[in-house]
Amino acid sequence: METVRERVGGLIGRSHGRVEDRRLLTGRGRFIDDIEPVGNVAHAAVVRSTQAHARIVSVDAGEARRAPAC
Repeated sequence: METVRERVGGLIGRSHGRVEDRRLLTGRGRFIDDIEPVGNVAHAAVVRSTQAHARIVSVDAGEARRAPAC
């Protein structure tokens, strides 16, 4: 049976260089908001509830349905 160490290529317990740090620390990181929108792509938003363990009983999607398609 394969061990976890073998499965991840021996990365556990070893030092390895990170490639993204310099870019992020110098303000040259690229994030999803930096990419121009593409047509005919669905978008979603995640909103945290202000009520812990609340139960959603209905969703009014009327405004979203009336919005123009991209």
